[in-house]
Amino acid sequence: MNKKDLQAYLNTHAPNICKSFLDKALNFQQEKNKARSVSKRWSEKKVQKSAERMLEQFIEAIHAKVASALSTNSRKSEIAWRNKIEEIELIDNLSDMIGELEFE
Repeated sequence: MNKKDLQAYLNTHAPNICKSFLDKALNFQQEKNKARSVSKRWSEKKVQKSAERMLEQFIEAIHAKVASALSTNSRKSEIAWRNKIEEIELIDNLSDMIGELEFE
């Protein structure tokens, strides 16, 4: 399972995880942007892209964590990924984490 497949899996099985993370990242980036001097403020498009990059990094970190829990051979099997995701209760853990997540 690659990173795009993992994100698609999360969007299908727990759509609020990525959406909530992106909402919080966007709010964080908007607040950061407001703190910049007027001449240094980013466009709304750049703020959005920055929040999307944060989501990409979040997915990459999840991917790396699950991949490290799989044997080298099983990393190619989508079934092994799904089984590991269920075994480590990834969706429940991410849902709890997102609920408590605050950027500083």
